[in-house]
Amino acid sequence: MKILGKKISAKDGSGYISVSPQLSQDVYHLHNLIAPSDHVTTSTYRKVKSSSSSGTVRSTKQRCNLTIKVTQRPVYDITNDTLRVTGVNAQESTLVKLGASHTVTIALNSSLKLTKERWDDMHLHTVSALADVGSSSELAAVALQPDGVAVICLVNEHLTVVKAKVDVSVPRKRCDKAFSAQKNAKATEKFYRQIYAGILSHVSFPRIKCCLIGGPGFSPQDFHSYMSTTAKASNDTLINDNLDRFLICSASSGHKHAVDEMLASPALQGKVADVKVARDVTVLNGFFRMIDTDEARAYYGPEEVKRAAEHGAVQTLLLSDDTLRCGMDEE
Repeated sequence: MKILGKKISAKDGSGYISVSPQLSQDVYHLHNLIAPSDHVTTSTYRKVKSSSSSGTVRSTKQRCNLTIKVTQRPVYDITNDTLRVTGVNAQESTLVKLGASHTVTIALNSSLKLTKERWDDMHLHTVSALADVGSSSELAAVALQPDGVAVICLVNEHLTVVKAKVDVSVPRKRCDKAFSAQKNAKATEKFYRQIYAGILSHVSFPRIKCCLIGGPGFSPQDFHSYMSTTAKASNDTLINDNLDRFLICSASSGHKHAVDEMLASPALQGKVADVKVARDVTVLNGFFRMIDTDEARAYYGPEEVKRAAEHGAVQTLLLSDDTLRCGMDEE
């Protein structure tokens, strides 16, 4: 999320923050930030009717900037990554009467100013974490696969962001052609070199407590060996001093979704047990183990969980991200 402007009173916490959502997660978190009685200023369209001298009435849509006072919780559209905010016009406008109802749609890359009577610490923490993933991340992850595809990600409690993508054409080895093996080795070295450079650019130690390296086959181990050798040969103190922070994990690919597989690694839980995202995975794995070993204590599904809650039998409640995003406010 881009922060376009910010003015908050240190005395009472009132003020505004202007933002532009860049990712679907940004739109979702705006859904949680915007509350009734807040003021939202953004560009929108308003249907305007005009009459001609002959009595013909025409209706056209005109763009305008409006400030609305929010009257109900926003509606998040998970399919289109948009947010519909309903309220009443709070400032004079040539197109919209003061107090008239209006709904604005917030989409990716749009801009808005959100004004609150009081910004609490949780609101400000969420905005800061979304705006600067690097400063709020304690985990990094490198997913790579042998054909030359890799991503370097930063992970915090709110989202996983791809900071760099590497795509190098690595030809397959052919046992009957020595030249093919030579080309493969040369391309692989180029591939590893670009990943190494990406880590230096985007992974900030010592704030990053652990950097995961995962992928299919022996690619993670091979890259780790390359990184260690290169760092020692070039006397790279940043990598040499933090080699113990790199952890090799198993993953099925070199794409972003492989990060979830790495986060479930048992080795990670012991290394960074105090990182929030790792604690979340530990709780989820404990739930799956309970289903296997003591099924009578593990409940899932809205009705089953509701009955357990009515009997005071809920020790830990887990809500999936999709459930929260699909609009279960009424339930």
